[in-house]
Amino acid sequence: MKSRSLTRPRASRWRRLAIVALLAMLAFAFARVPSPGEARSLSDDPTLLYQTVSAGDWHTCGVRTDGTLACWGDDTYGQATPPEGTFSQVGAGYRHTCGVRTDGTLACWGLDGDGQATPPGGTFSQVSAGAYHTCGVRTDGTLACWGYNSQGQATPPGGTFSQVSAGNYHNCGVQTDGALACWGLDNYGQATPPAGTFSQVGAGDVHTCGLMTDGTLACWGFDDDGQATPPAGTFSQVSGGGQHTCGVQTDGTLACWGDNSEGQATPPTGTFSQVSAAWYHTCGLRTDGTLACWGWNGSGEATPPAGTFSPRQVSAGDYHTCGLRTDGTLACWGQNTWGQATPPAGTFSQVSAGYWHNCGLRTDGTLACSGDNSWGQATPPEGTFSQVSAGGQHTCGVKTDGTLACWGDDDYEQATPPEGTFTQISAGAAYNCGVMTDGTPACWGFNTSGQATPPAGTFSQVSAGGAHTCGVKTDGTLACWGYNFYGQAAPPSGTFSRVSAGYWHTCGLRTDGTLACWGNNGFGQATPPTGTFTQVSAGGRHTCGVRTDGTLACWGLNDDGQATPPTECVFPDDADCDACWDSVEPTLSPPADSSDPWDWYDVPVPTLFSGGHISGDPSGTDSRDHAITIIDDLLAVLEYSGTSDGGLCNAGPDGNPGNADDRCYDQDVNGDTVDDGIAYDRTVGATRSAAPDGAVTIIVDVLLVLAQAGYSCPAPP
Repeated sequence: MKSRSLTRPRASRWRRLAIVALLAMLAFAFARVPSPGEARSLSDDPTLLYQTVSAGDWHTCGVRTDGTLACWGDDTYGQATPPEGTFSQVGAGYRHTCGVRTDGTLACWGLDGDGQATPPGGTFSQVSAGAYHTCGVRTDGTLACWGYNSQGQATPPGGTFSQVSAGNYHNCGVQTDGALACWGLDNYGQATPPAGTFSQVGAGDVHTCGLMTDGTLACWGFDDDGQATPPAGTFSQVSGGGQHTCGVQTDGTLACWGDNSEGQATPPTGTFSQVSAAWYHTCGLRTDGTLACWGWNGSGEATPPAGTFSPRQVSAGDYHTCGLRTDGTLACWGQNTWGQATPPAGTFSQVSAGYWHNCGLRTDGTLACSGDNSWGQATPPEGTFSQVSAGGQHTCGVKTDGTLACWGDDDYEQATPPEGTFTQISAGAAYNCGVMTDGTPACWGFNTSGQATPPAGTFSQVSAGGAHTCGVKTDGTLACWGYNFYGQAAPPSGTFSRVSAGYWHTCGLRTDGTLACWGNNGFGQATPPTGTFTQVSAGGRHTCGVRTDGTLACWGLNDDGQATPPTECVFPDDADCDACWDSVEPTLSPPADSSDPWDWYDVPVPTLFSGGHISGDPSGTDSRDHAITIIDDLLAVLEYSGTSDGGLCNAGPDGNPGNADDRCYDQDVNGDTVDDGIAYDRTVGATRSAAPDGAVTIIVDVLLVLAQAGYSCPAPP
């Protein structure tokens, strides 16, 4: 879909190889107690799922779940260097990219020789970048196109549209009545669509495919490689590439057809929600939010950045831990003496746990910190940032312009950063290390063990610990320097995507997803579990990691609960169990196979508990991590159950219960004679607040309740 050639339907592979080769040649708390044992933090970059992906010619861009953009691959014209801000959709073209910001305005970057990266004003719902032109759907449904117009490709028809797709020198759009309209170059019939109603269209180089409203596909145009001959079956989305096409089938699996010279038409297994086919590579968004790319990879366009697609992010501090939920909110656990385990409200894209404080990067780019602020380490400056790292008693962040800002304790000048622009920063106990935009490391602050004296070479990431530092070199190998009494600065061989330096130990994420840890292991903090992970964070004497399935695992010292991550529900989208309950409670319905009239799911909860309410209490009761409190009228419940116990409970919900009804409760509920259910049999040590009016408070195990309602929640620790 992004070819440059106007006359040839296929670009020369060897010519592309020569161009890539030519481009390659040209492209050429320790602060207060000065001891190695005061390492209190490491920095953690945002690790989020993606909501959409777009494959260009030699580069790819994706919109993360927090709305920020990530691009990778060829960046000769800046097409893989997206702007700051939040976006709802992105379209990668030949040598330029355009995106729809969350406020509806457009932003474009990259090659602009024909004005293809100079969008018009106004608000848009969707944008698609072609070879040297771009088209977008305005919020009123009309189209706007700009850039090269030799074939009329930048002169859209009138009318209103729901979607547009820009090919090489032609475009096709779905009109609001479902009919297709195409314009531009039509030498192979690629701009002559068939009749019928469509829900989506994908324009390739010199062919086009559309998704009909019945789920079947129709393709037209150049077909020498079979790219316009779709398979049978039903689909939910289709994307036209150079000389191949890929689609998402209704069962979530992918199907690709056409040219496969670089493997671009051989998709991986698994289920997907979206696919984007480019010239010689393809990328897809899996249903778990991770990305997969395949095909030509000469500029890294089929290699998404490592470590940026895990469902959550976790950061281990000294005696506490913080994590980023998939909805952007924060959760912290462990020691809370200074409020460090009480995170601020709001939505975030990254969090970093320090010694006794935390700082998080909000989705709008501003910072929020919590916990100990004795040295001002939890009072961030104003402005927008791209990353933050909490250290011993100081904090540092990378501003959106690439410069650094540090605040807090400055006894060793650890809060006095150097000039220059950086891509990443890591705050240690009383020193920092960062990666400059040219890949070289820079360190400053306390340096008694050489932890702030980095080696030569270029790095993709560094992590500052107590008195040692480790970094991932651009070739994937590790280098460590500084204090090495426990071997924490003696990394293993192999290639890694991330590294995290803790107190006296270090852990790294290998490129195959497994973990390796080394250094002090007095509490098991350097003995990682088996399995594959997307991120790891080494703290004081414990470590936490995010598994590839999105669950958390922690190991090591756990005296304050810092290695016991919270249990979360699976309903409806991984919220905490109390929020999960609040969502479920008003809408519970009876099980399909229920034959027990006493089962409390035979009626909606509000009907059964007509005299009371349900409230979340995630603090835990009766040794269970998640519990809820049900407050209801005793007599109403017992009357509903049909339990009268010889007339003792006949007063009804409006009666005066008195002692008789207290005895009724004691016998029938606490004595478990009402064993057909109601909520009281679903309890862990049910308790009653004895009150003359018959109101009772029952502590109910929310996990068990939800499981019996048919909702999945993991077992508590």
